Parts: sequence; structure tokens; C-alpha cells
Amino acid sequence: MNSLFAEFRGRAEFRLVYVAEAHAEDEWPISGGRYTADGRPVTLKQPRSAEERIAAAVAFQRAHAIELPILIDPPQPGTDGAFEAAYAPWPLRFYGCERGTAEEEQWRLGYIATPEQCEYSLANLRAWLICTLAAK
Repeated sequence: MNSLFAEFRGRAEFRLVYVAEAHAEDEWPISGGRYTADGRPVTLKQPRSAEERIAAAVAFQRAHAIELPILIDPPQPGTDGAFEAAYAPWPLRFYGCERGTAEEEQWRLGYIATPEQCEYSLANLRAWLICTLAAK
């Protein structure tokens, strides 16, 4: 993701939204796809407050050298967060947003990544960015 961020910096805005932990050790403790620098699986309790989620997001950003700005989806009573409830990004999803027409002034989803063989392709997101930016 850092490579796309660098390639399109100044022409597109990027944000990473940190949502609820998919496999928190106190909720659904299965070995995930994230590992520490020394090869151990990442174990993390589900952040229950905005402050805990910020701390988890900062630790994730540092551990994986993420250059993108990170936002958090604050936990809310009865849900894991408003962003997660609206967009169902669990556990991982890429979205491309674009402005509507000048009259609309609204943003709309122009790209929603779908997994292919349990993986997401950054190449597909890159192709969408190229086409979308070329049309402007």
C-alpha cells in the first residue's frame, strides 16, 4: 500500500481506517495473517475505547511501517463502529471514493475491492486510480 501511496501522492488522497480486530485474543482467538518482526502471531485484545483503538492503530502503523494516514473507527455501544456498520470492511477491504458531479458535491464509492482466491489485488486498485485520474 505504501507504494501506491507514494505513486499517487498529490493526485489522490489515501486513508487507512482501523476498525475492530478481526481475531482479537479475547473474542475469536485464531492465528491470523499478521506476525511480529520475530515471526510470532500478533495477539491483541479487542480495543474497547477510542483510546485503546488509537494505541492499537499506532502500534500497527509502526510495526508495519505504514506511511498512510490512519483514522480509527471508534467503538460505539452495540457496534464495533459506525464506519464498520456502514461499509462492512471486515477484516480487510479497499475502497476508492470519487466526487460526484459539480452539482452533487457528494463523494461516492467508485471502487470496492473484492477478494480473488482469498486475496486482494492492489493492481486492481492501481488500475482504477489510473483510469479515474485520467478521466479528470
